Amino acid sequence: MRLKRYGDPLVQKRKSPGTVTDEDRKKWKRENYEKNRGSYKERANKWRDDNFERYAESKRQYLDREDVKAAARVRSSEWRTNNSEQKSKNDKEWRANNVDKKRSYQAFRRAKVREATPLWLTKEHRHQIALVYKEALRLSKEKCVMYHVDHIVPLAGKAVSGLHVPWNLQAIPAVENHRKSNKLVLP
Repeated sequence: MRLKRYGDPLVQKRKSPGTVTDEDRKKWKRENYEKNRGSYKERANKWRDDNFERYAESKRQYLDREDVKAAARVRSSEWRTNNSEQKSKNDKEWRANNVDKKRSYQAFRRAKVREATPLWLTKEHRHQIALVYKEALRLSKEKCVMYHVDHIVPLAGKAVSGLHVPWNLQAIPAVENHRKSNKLVLP
């Protein structure tokens, strides 16, 4: 058949000139979506509203995946690094608009530190605590990177709570402290 039709029995069947390729199909779908974006979104929103439990469960399962969490952390970290001025502006704006929340958090933190500071601390221990805070300030000025005083074992951890004592404090870069958050990170 190939010999009669094409003059060569090894020739593969050629596509007719009007055949649509996968790339053409993808391009058409993209163009169609761009033209009718509103109706696509409407349909998706209607489905979500009609099947909310299914949608919520699916979203919960997706967001609980470790690879999704890791990718979100990376994206967030990259954005903060690339947009430090915008991040500072957003933080400042949030603090201005949420003074009550900020004060509440600060009061909670002060109370937590007070509760976690044992009565048996000596003057020498308090002096050592002050030195850790001084060291964080010195490192911030010297390295031009913000340093925080971190509790190695968090004061309000989920599994274990630490104390506000000199041997539980360390001066670390603010970025690492924010990344660590309220978790116990063992070496």
